[in-house]
Amino acid sequence: MTKVLTSLELSVVVRELQQLIGSKVNKIHQPSSRILMLDLFKTGGHKFLVKVDSGVGMFATSYSVKNPLTPFGFCLFLRKHLNGSKLVAIIQNKLERIIEFHFDTRDGLRILVCELFSKGNFILCDSAYKIINCASVQQWKDRTIKRGEIYKYPPEGFNLLTIDKITFQSYLSKYPQHEIVRLIATLGFGGTYSEEICLRAKIQKNTVVQMLKAAEVERIYTQVAKVLLQFSSSNSSEIIYDEGKPVDATAFPINFYTDKEKKQIDSFNQALDILYTSEVASKAKQASDSKYQQEKQRLDNIYNAQKKSYNQYEEEAKNSQRIADMIYSQYNTIYTIFSKIKAAVDAGYDWYDVHQVLQREKDSGIYEANLVKEIKPETRQIIIDIGEELALDLTKSLEENAGDYYDKSKKAKAKLEGAHRTLEDARFKLEQLEQNRESMQQASSSRAPKLIERKKQEWFEKFHWFLTSSGLLAIGGRDATSNEILVKKHTEFNDFIFHTDIAGSPFFILKEGRSKSTEQDLKEVAQTTASYSAAWKLGVGSTDVYQVKPEQVTKEAQTGEYLGKGSFMVRGKKNYFRNTELEVAIGVDKQGRIMAGALSAIQKHCKQYAVVKQGDQKKSDIAKQLSHKFGIDSNTIMPTIPTGDSTITSVHG
Repeated sequence: MTKVLTSLELSVVVRELQQLIGSKVNKIHQPSSRILMLDLFKTGGHKFLVKVDSGVGMFATSYSVKNPLTPFGFCLFLRKHLNGSKLVAIIQNKLERIIEFHFDTRDGLRILVCELFSKGNFILCDSAYKIINCASVQQWKDRTIKRGEIYKYPPEGFNLLTIDKITFQSYLSKYPQHEIVRLIATLGFGGTYSEEICLRAKIQKNTVVQMLKAAEVERIYTQVAKVLLQFSSSNSSEIIYDEGKPVDATAFPINFYTDKEKKQIDSFNQALDILYTSEVASKAKQASDSKYQQEKQRLDNIYNAQKKSYNQYEEEAKNSQRIADMIYSQYNTIYTIFSKIKAAVDAGYDWYDVHQVLQREKDSGIYEANLVKEIKPETRQIIIDIGEELALDLTKSLEENAGDYYDKSKKAKAKLEGAHRTLEDARFKLEQLEQNRESMQQASSSRAPKLIERKKQEWFEKFHWFLTSSGLLAIGGRDATSNEILVKKHTEFNDFIFHTDIAGSPFFILKEGRSKSTEQDLKEVAQTTASYSAAWKLGVGSTDVYQVKPEQVTKEAQTGEYLGKGSFMVRGKKNYFRNTELEVAIGVDKQGRIMAGALSAIQKHCKQYAVVKQGDQKKSDIAKQLSHKFGIDSNTIMPTIPTGDSTITSVHG
């Protein structure tokens, strides 16, 4: 059973998450209607992922989960309002299961209210708590959650933060027939901690309140106060194991789980992350084989149906083509009998008379008459056999009949192409499914959380980059800002600079190009520069790229001119690479980094790579396909794909 965090446990989570204050929103994901994932980062490369589950609680996590291909509308709305904003506060309202995230946005303060009770809800408000939008419209007796309303908190319950001995005794006196453990739990401690309090006070947990002595009530209150203090000050948590599996996480070490295996963890957030992630992974593992079988059955059905259709279209195309050819190859023979019968029918002869005449000619041994197997008055057709039976329409000429068969063959061939594509797609998916079967059985199915690897990036990974065939580093700008930084801060005397003549081109730097580069290196950087230029989006198959020395590039414009961000003046002779083809290879190197550049360079350094050319698929679709093939997050791959429509022409490794 999934652990639901109490308001006290949430207070510990909120206290630990104060370190996130000052971070910025990178992106927001919504894996399901009840879950939000806040992707945050701080200057210096520190990244955080906060999972808010409206049915469970919230915590910082080191694991990502698969998101739907089409984001929820509310998720897109939050991205629009909060992406790039600064987190300025995380607040728990009066120890309720309501958490507020305050963001400093370009439109002013925005408050994301997360209600973690009942059905749960996410509400975005302005600084005056006017609701801008919500995940779910809800109507309560004393408040309404919908756009345009002022957000109101639910009626306040018992506030543990204000409890004292008199308040505690008064509370107990109201419920004399209740068991003490249940009353403590309803105060806000929950089942586990209420049993811990009884254990520490040396009171039987099922003791009825009216049976308690004054000294026992005193001991219980003392432990209530101590547990509250631990919630507000403890800096060490525990994970509880049963048969090697995490079954609970506590905000601080407790005696209740004395007989269980326990492991001390530095923070409650980490403990919760391990607990919940283990639970999700376990469920995914149990469902993985069932999911494989269901998917295989589905793909088998598609494959078999398309295979049947493919065979039918193929047979129809061949037969219709063959019959049409036979009409012309035996034209005179067929025409002799066809024209006689057609003339009789056109002249108004009764079908019975036509049949009688035909029978007499058959009896006389006339060869052409014996080719006719059947006359069909209802469809005005005759069936003849010239090694294969064919139906001829008497309302049309023999040439028109042959044309009909040619048309049938063409239509069947057109359907054959579509069936072939679907068949190959199903075959590919079946092969992929089979390859992934083992990993699915090992709980790496799409629902299982994946550890986010916090790799330290090299300085050049924030740009376009790759290693040339001879191992030289080539780096390029991704936009005007990175172009500016690249040329100003990372270009040295011994480098070469590459650019195109068209607007919207990156500057590429070949480090140590002056002294160490080969002709192959230069061509590789030129092709990569061309591929990341605006030529790709324009659909131009090739473009000219030039190479210059650093001292030829300056920020000083001509008199009366102005150079914007990322633009530079180039003076002197340029070494051109004419008609450079647009193509980029994207691969994964030995360190697991995404590298993108000319095919010859990527082949040298990456065993697994794909070749991308201009095409008809969106950049995001290409990223998703490569994410599936490489097992790397699509957001990491996206910047390596040229802007514009593309297609994957081949995949290797």
